[in-house]
Amino acid sequence: MKKIIFASGLFLVFIITLTLIKPNFIVNSWFIFTDSDYVIPKESKIFSFNPTVMNSGSGDWWIYGEDSNYYYYFTGNDIAYIKRSKKSAKKCDGFNPHDYHTWCGK
Repeated sequence: MKKIIFASGLFLVFIITLTLIKPNFIVNSWFIFTDSDYVIPKESKIFSFNPTVMNSGSGDWWIYGEDSNYYYYFTGNDIAYIKRSKKSAKKCDGFNPHDYHTWCGK
């Protein structure tokens, strides 16, 4: 019984630590687990992708997201998302990461 309590406590500490260090991992894992259509861009990672705007309806998908290198817009079409590098976005006048219409040079 003590081993089970110890293992449970250790697992809880691990989850809390992971949540504090890599909160995107927990969020992305949850959405992948609960929605088979949830997409992590292939250029990104489950640890670093940050969904910044989520669908306000009944579906659990992101509309806009980012990681350390790119901004992403989920299209929901054959091409699941479009991306814009953060480096090139700095050169784009009026760029808004939450409005893909402002993403010059798409």
